[in-house]
Amino acid sequence: GAHISFSLGYGWPTRHPLTGTSGLRCRNLLLFILLLLGIVAGYQAYLYKQ
Repeated sequence: GAHISFSLGYGWPTRHPLTGTSGLRCRNLLLFILLLLGIVAGYQAYLYKQ
């Protein structure tokens, strides 16, 4: 799952160039969601290891 988030986070801006403040806000929202999912996945992995 991490490599999917990695490819989305780094491949999205180059594949779909967004211009303007609305595009920047949308990309920031997408990155925030990916970061939140990463934190949740890491927390679940931490609980699973215990």
